[in-house]
Amino acid sequence: KIGRAQDLVRAFRSPADYVFLTAGKANLEQIARQRLTPGQKKRFAWSLPPLILEKDLDYTQRAVSWYRDRGYHTWEVNNWSHFEFFEKVAGLHLIAGCRFNLRNRAALACVAEFGCQQAVLSLEITRKELQELTRDPPSVVPVVQVYGWPPLFLSRLPVKLRGDRALLT
Repeated sequence: KIGRAQDLVRAFRSPADYVFLTAGKANLEQIARQRLTPGQKKRFAWSLPPLILEKDLDYTQRAVSWYRDRGYHTWEVNNWSHFEFFEKVAGLHLIAGCRFNLRNRAALACVAEFGCQQAVLSLEITRKELQELTRDPPSVVPVVQVYGWPPLFLSRLPVKLRGDRALLT
């Protein structure tokens, strides 16, 4: 998963099955001007940001529709409201991101009902919870993230700065 469109070339050199790009406005507009090869397009996935401000909802809805119409079928959703972007649309590959904090069979069944084929399990899942999931295969393919830099939190409120460093109080 990458956050900048300019890192795509290097990411496609990796052996990863999918290359996820955060679906922020700058990336959405930059990829609209590029042409991906059919092989790249097959491996490409948009990752919707967990927080989309109200003022950006219409733009994001139009962008998602525009990309869906052009064959971008793999999307990582990271918020329950993201499912509204994909209502009544067939042929998509939806992946529930780690922001859903999925840790049990009931939670996995819920995202499956919304159309997800895969689900990234909670970064805080315990070994016992993982073992319980292996007893009876869940309704979606569970994905375990083994490496990354997860954010500690997400806030719409501005962070106080002290000099050039954030100061959390």
